Amino acid sequence: MNYIFLDIDGVLNNKKHYKKQHKKYGGRFCCENMPFNPRSIKNLRKIIDKTNSKIVLSSSWRRIEKCMTVLKARLIEYGIKIYSITPFIDGCRGKEISKWCEEKTKIGDRILIIDDELYDIKEYFETKEIVKINYEYGLNSFKTHEAIKKLRRKSKNG
Repeated sequence: MNYIFLDIDGVLNNKKHYKKQHKKYGGRFCCENMPFNPRSIKNLRKIIDKTNSKIVLSSSWRRIEKCMTVLKARLIEYGIKIYSITPFIDGCRGKEISKWCEEKTKIGDRILIIDDELYDIKEYFETKEIVKINYEYGLNSFKTHEAIKKLRRKSKNG
């Protein structure tokens, strides 16, 4: 099985799209009306389709019920469901993802972390398991291709 550990801020709602929506509609956005970039969500769908992956939410959005309701609704519009969420362990995303993997993955499973901040992830995971997103642009076509390539890599065990 392939698992994608997904961050939201910077990945699906990037700065460039946020500025465009702010200019168009005015005002500040919060979770219930966050302007997700449709192109980024379509790119996520493409990764899922081409790699038969499941989404594990590692974003801080998982801790706020209102945000989860909005996120699930936005993703389902594109046929994307959240398979699981990582546990909360002191806000250390690398440790949280590592704990989830320890409990849920099997030999031969592949994981990929898609995030815009790696400050605590790099100490737990190798570069081949990470796609670093630029907050300015979000999950663009270049990063989509990188993610697909990394998830299709040969595992050590098969």
